Amino acid sequence: MRNGIRQYVSRGYGGAKSAARRMGSTASTAGGLAGILSPDTRTTTQSNHFNALSFQSKNSDDVVNAIIEAVRPIDGTQDSEASRESIKDALSELLDKNPDADLLELNDNDKYLVIETFLASDIYQRIALDVGKHIQDKAPNAAAGVSRLKQIKEYVRETVKSSFKKIGNNLSSLSQNQVTRLARSVLEDTYEVFEDYTR
Repeated sequence: MRNGIRQYVSRGYGGAKSAARRMGSTASTAGGLAGILSPDTRTTTQSNHFNALSFQSKNSDDVVNAIIEAVRPIDGTQDSEASRESIKDALSELLDKNPDADLLELNDNDKYLVIETFLASDIYQRIALDVGKHIQDKAPNAAAGVSRLKQIKEYVRETVKSSFKKIGNNLSSLSQNQVTRLARSVLEDTYEVFEDYTR
């Protein structure tokens, strides 16, 4: 499995730097997500919308959907659909761990977890879009195909988590552009791990 991912990066994308550049929209979305989740960096329009939302609805699904729309509006591309799903996964995972979390007033640790989870999910979504069908077609049966994709997802998550450990977890002092640059760095570092793992 690791060798397959290495070849996916080195042959499919021409190496870690090219893969990270290809995922530029993911890095930008990470920056936008960090900006939305930080009250101090929201635009006035976003702040007004979220303030109204917090009074009108206590339903976390409404808040999650509003965040997704603000960060990654639908544009008809597979990339945007994958990123929207990744944002939803990241916010849902946080709420599973902390059901009382206020998505409009997250602390640094929660924001860090959301950004980390989003990046891992979006990398996995990209791999699944690119080679998921091939993996399932080559599996001896449907259950084996699902199991292989699950292993890849867990591997991606652990690799991203390891990359994040190198940078610490203080997001409060970072601007949206700085988080975008940070996400690019994590993406490149992650793809370098994928590329180098079996050399």
